[in-house]
Amino acid sequence: MSRLVLKTLFSLAEEELGKGAKRVAAYRIGQRSMLTRGRLPDLQVRAGGIPYVVCVWRREGLRVYFCDEDGRAVLGENLTWAEVGGFLRRLGKCRTLFELP
Repeated sequence: MSRLVLKTLFSLAEEELGKGAKRVAAYRIGQRSMLTRGRLPDLQVRAGGIPYVVCVWRREGLRVYFCDEDGRAVLGENLTWAEVGGFLRRLGKCRTLFELP
């Protein structure tokens, strides 16, 4: 991860705070082993796709931005508070890059 990527993610977070967000956090998602076959393993399938996720806490729910390897937002999705619990449990094992109040 370079400084340019971190600056891009940080500028997205500051922009969302300016719009009235309660809290913003950025996470780094590593590749996870999804399927292994064999003892060594002979075959290993990995799934990673999007390396960075920026979560924005708002009054009506959680806004999640999926960012590419350059730190640019590729996709944004709104989650209701009922869906947030399961999503944050999956993010709990990821590395936190920064959190802004």
